[in-house]
Amino acid sequence: MSGIQLSTIRELKKLTAHNSIELELAADPLTFLFLSAIVVSIVPTYYLFKIFKKYWLN
Repeated sequence: MSGIQLSTIRELKKLTAHNSIELELAADPLTFLFLSAIVVSIVPTYYLFKIFKKYWLN
């Protein structure tokens, strides 16, 4: 994983932890789903961008 992804995930964990404290236990499955949905959408976008840069800009 890249440094950008790791720092993004770290930030999201801070946010989800904060939300969990605010909304108590009800937020836990929701924040988990939210985090996994974001990761699932970021990862393919990151690789598509990498491929795009490699072939388009050279």
